[in-house]
Formats: sequence, C-alpha cells, structure tokens
Amino acid sequence: MFFKRSRFCGALWATERGDCPFSSTGYYSLSGFTHHPISEIDPRHPTEIVTQNLLESLAAENDRQRKTALGEARRMAQQCALKRHHAICQSSIRSSAERAMHYGFFASDAQRTELWQAAYRLYHELTESGHYTPDKIGRISGWSEITCRRWLEFTKAEFAFLRHLMSGNFSTEGFPRHMLVRLGHEYFDLPPKPGGEPVIAIPTITAEMSLEIEELEADSATESKMDEVDDGEDNTNAIEGSELQNAPPPETPKIEQLCLF
Repeated sequence: MFFKRSRFCGALWATERGDCPFSSTGYYSLSGFTHHPISEIDPRHPTEIVTQNLLESLAAENDRQRKTALGEARRMAQQCALKRHHAICQSSIRSSAERAMHYGFFASDAQRTELWQAAYRLYHELTESGHYTPDKIGRISGWSEITCRRWLEFTKAEFAFLRHLMSGNFSTEGFPRHMLVRLGHEYFDLPPKPGGEPVIAIPTITAEMSLEIEELEADSATESKMDEVDDGEDNTNAIEGSELQNAPPPETPKIEQLCLF
C-alpha cells in the first residue's frame, strides 16, 4: 500500500495482488479527510492523515461489506435451490454473483474461496440449469428476444471468466477489457503474485442444494406448526362460557426426564 498525494488530499493504492484490507478495489480516496480548500495541498505528513485508527476503520467497513456480499449470494442460492427461480429476476441473481466475484479479488484465499464458490452457484443457475433460457427471461423481464440472448451471452462470458480464474489462471487474453475493469478493477494492472494464485475447487451443486432444501423445508414446517398452535389458541377464546364450564378438566401432562449424560 502507498499514499499518493493530490489536490484532493490524496488516496491509498494497493501495490500488489492479494488481500487488501482497506478496499475491495485496491483504491481508496481520502478527499473527505482534509479541511483545506481544494486549491491548496494538504500540508500534513502522510502519517498524520493515514493513521492507525483510520486504517482499522476502513478494514472493518470493508470486511462488513464483504460479508454482506457473501450472505446475499448464499441467500440467493438457497432461493434457487428451493425452485423459486420463477419469482426471482435474472438480473438480481447476476448482480449478486458479480458482487461476490468482485469482493473476491483483493481478499484472502479463504475469503475468495467462499465468495467465488457462491458466485459459481449463481452463474450455474443462470446458464446451465435450464431455468433461464431466452424465452423464459423474456417472460420475466419483458425484454425483446435479441436483448435476452445478448444478456445471456454476456452472463455466460462472465461465468467462463470466473471458471478461468478459479483454475488459478489469471491471464487476461481473450477477455474484454471492460469486463476486467468492472469485476476486478485495478487487480490486473498489478504485478502477478510470486507464488501464483490459488486454485479454487468447483462446488458440488446437487448435494449442497439438496441439503439446503431439507434445512429450509424443516424451518418452514416448524413455522407452520407454530401457526397452528396460535390458531388453536384463538379458537379457544371463541368458545362460550357455558361450554368451558362443561368441559372436562385437562389431563395432567406426563413429564419425562431425559438422561443426557
């Protein structure tokens, strides 16, 4: 990391590929951290501007945003696993995938693995599940057939780019510049890692999807039972007083003691 002074106070820049705590793009503007007019250069020493407290606060916020992107991608994958894809706009799914992919560049290897595997599931849903063909996308979005086909082609190109990167190959030949900048920002302008990039395993879709479905269906069943209990209480309140007087006394419930050790 280095600090570059400018008429807007300055900015922080990443100097190498890999984990960048202060920003998901490898760049952070400090224009809001000066009280001097724009026409004057902030005379303070860089260490007076870039303090330890500032770096820690930037790292905490960047980590929060990264976790939010991962949680969003995982929730979207769960909805797709429950076959609710017909109610989800394809653009929302791709947006979650792109965000997870974006936050995986300037991250640790473990963080990148989680983010990119989550993004992989979403791209797989859009391009290989058969749920988002041009005609189905058109019915959901109201787009023309040409627009749907172009959108799907671009989504497939992003998915191919993700698989390329997950293999540990970070060569950019054959991929358009605008895709590199939009998803990876300044990452590809920095020198390669001396030890190379990590290889990320392709997630197994079917097994994990089945597990997620069972967990979510169990939660749904529990909520239904709770609703039934609530309905029963409401019905009891509706019984007239005479009926309550004639009702037999409730049985004393049997209490069973479980031996846990």
